[in-house]
Amino acid sequence: MMISQLIDGIKAKTKWHIPNLEVKGLAYDSRKVQPGDFFVAWKGQKSDGHHYVQEAIRNGAAAILCERWLPVDFPQIKVADSRREMSLIASRLYNTEKRKLRLICVTGTNGKTTTTYLFRALGKAAGIKTASIGTLGIQSPIKIPSSPLTTPESADLHRSIHLLDKSGLNALIIEGSSIAFEQGRLDYLSFDVTGFTNLTQDHLDYHETMEAYYQAKKGLIDMREKGASAVINTDDDYGNRLLKEIKPPIDAISIKMNLGDFYFKKLELLDRGINASLKTPSGELRVELPIIGDYNASNLLMAVALYHRAGLPVPDYLGAQDFDSIPGRMEIISTKKGTAVIDFAHSPDAIEQVCKTLRKLIKNAKLITVMGAGGDRDNSKRPAMSHNAGRWSDVLILTNDNPRSEAPEKILKELKYGLNTYTGEVRLIADRREAINFALDRSQPGDIIAILGKGAEEYQEIMNVKHRYRDQDVVLDWKCANETE
Repeated sequence: MMISQLIDGIKAKTKWHIPNLEVKGLAYDSRKVQPGDFFVAWKGQKSDGHHYVQEAIRNGAAAILCERWLPVDFPQIKVADSRREMSLIASRLYNTEKRKLRLICVTGTNGKTTTTYLFRALGKAAGIKTASIGTLGIQSPIKIPSSPLTTPESADLHRSIHLLDKSGLNALIIEGSSIAFEQGRLDYLSFDVTGFTNLTQDHLDYHETMEAYYQAKKGLIDMREKGASAVINTDDDYGNRLLKEIKPPIDAISIKMNLGDFYFKKLELLDRGINASLKTPSGELRVELPIIGDYNASNLLMAVALYHRAGLPVPDYLGAQDFDSIPGRMEIISTKKGTAVIDFAHSPDAIEQVCKTLRKLIKNAKLITVMGAGGDRDNSKRPAMSHNAGRWSDVLILTNDNPRSEAPEKILKELKYGLNTYTGEVRLIADRREAINFALDRSQPGDIIAILGKGAEEYQEIMNVKHRYRDQDVVLDWKCANETE
């Protein structure tokens, strides 16, 4: 596509002769520029893309979208906000407005990833081709490179939608983050249905206040096609506020009462999973899934409502054979001593929900919890994180998560502030591997070792260097060393 078509209507100034330049792709990482790409440079919090323009040119860039003129004799288009304008350019280049697939977005502090996996399970049960984009990358029938971000940059997002649509996919569900909304990564997308799971304290290092965090989520929920529904979890206080503040159509859902078109006729929360019957406008759906906890019942109801409102056929039965286990979400590794459960929970509410659910499974045994807090992130939530873990745990081991550039001792000290009333055993073991090994050594048959915060992550970031690391590997290494026949 000609660059003049891509920037048409954008408030921009140009250097060099622009109209006849043809663009073949879009890139914002100079290392990944291909010949003919339109390179987008912006000044971020930690890095400035303008510093890498020479590398982009060497790799074959056709032109540069920038926020300040650069001292290079090369086609440049200067705008106020390159990152936001990249969304419009990406939508034009990949023609995503003309897509055929159904596009769904789910947002909320917790539950997004599980909801997308349940959505895809419904598609599998019904013989419908679906995909998801989120925290665990792109899950789809075709291979597409994933982004480290929950919601990818707009260039990656629109390219992925284009490729998935071209492959004949029926529906794509995206995890929409509040930060992505604020940064314009979701601009120029309009969803066939949106969903809100919940809102609890998180990301205040970015949003600063819960009100600003809420407004971002509200803005995302309103990114709907005309006449498209928003599915709102009304068991959440902010969900009830959304009901009053957004435009219809709205589907209110709850696991505590029967509301509207989607509700549980029967719900059994068993130690081994969920056994349920759901009412939908197209009939009754029977469910038997190996997921535990009332919060997962809420995620299931959200997934069913989003799936139906996207215009997809709901199956009569959803079982374990349809559901792919979710890496790092209540992931179980059994040992001859206790049972290790690895989970991504890293907000006060998520930690509360996971620990409370695991506590209910314990019979005359202990819950041993290993947890930390991410560095360079909202430190105001740290005391609440440890407090909520302590409410349900017999032994609490505080350790590193991803300290990033922060001193681990400072993070552990702030976590300990939340344990003033805690009467159980507390250990501070900064090295995460040592902390997990200590917990496994201490465990007895029947105990549960909750290892929280990292989930499926495959690295640990210390002093801004990512080291290869997985909680799962630590547990398996311990098993190998201690359970040899």
